[in-house]
Amino acid sequence: MQIKIVMYHYVRQIQDSKYPNIKGLEISAFKRQIKWFQQRFNFISAKQILNAIYFNELVPNNSISLTFDDGLKDHYSNVFPILKKEKIQGMFFVSGEPLENQVVLYVHKLQFIIEKCPISKILKELMGFIQDNKSKYDLLDFNEYKKKLSTTDPFDDPETVLIKRILQFGLAMNARKQFIDDLFFKYVTKDEKSFSKELYLSMDDIHEMKEGGMYFGSHAYSHEWLEFTHLKNELEKTIRSYSKINPDKNSWMMAYPSGSYNPTVIDEIKKLGFRAGLIFEQKEAILDKDHAFILNRFDTNDFPQ
Repeated sequence: MQIKIVMYHYVRQIQDSKYPNIKGLEISAFKRQIKWFQQRFNFISAKQILNAIYFNELVPNNSISLTFDDGLKDHYSNVFPILKKEKIQGMFFVSGEPLENQVVLYVHKLQFIIEKCPISKILKELMGFIQDNKSKYDLLDFNEYKKKLSTTDPFDDPETVLIKRILQFGLAMNARKQFIDDLFFKYVTKDEKSFSKELYLSMDDIHEMKEGGMYFGSHAYSHEWLEFTHLKNELEKTIRSYSKINPDKNSWMMAYPSGSYNPTVIDEIKKLGFRAGLIFEQKEAILDKDHAFILNRFDTNDFPQ
């Protein structure tokens, strides 16, 4: 059995907003896309996906499921009312750290830095930071990072891709965190706690959404690339936070942050009781045990809006 799974992040009013350069989906476009899906597909739930994988239960032809990553306040304010009205279950994948500590995840700090600051300026500051801190953090020359990490991406220009890869996993963690914090406080805000409260779901939001029929999965704890982080520590924190959000271990699923996984990651989350894992590969998901931890997802931009 194969289904389409669609991935969303920001769903908000972007034009004429405080952050007009953030990459996301306008609410009006989301509404149009839902109508387009309703005319062509059958929405299915998280339970139907797991039952198809583990019990060979059939799903309707042309099945589709909608997933929303990062635990954003957008999902409560702008997505949940629409899905509840249309009787569609959304699958929401939440990182635990903002809920526990009212911080802004580094992936989002970087996104809002890029929203506020030209890429050329960030690149210049990054090159200077690497040069000035080579001995402190045992860093390579910038050109070595460029040679090692440059790649293409359908959603970003090459310079943006390079900056993201250097600052998401290329530099040592303490170096990249210092650089991102410095720029976030410089260009975005010095009040991280208030920004976090505005950006992310609260536990009250989550409880209301669950009561409204929504499913909650895990997006790990701190949204680090699981291939490159201290996996044991990240997963221990993930379980501590996620078990409070979803006590039903039989329904546990993880959307790997930034689509980062490898066989070790899969083995470890299996041991912890997860039943499925979602990746970012733009093709249909195969619902069987062999593919349970590599369920493909399309991006919202792959469909009409």
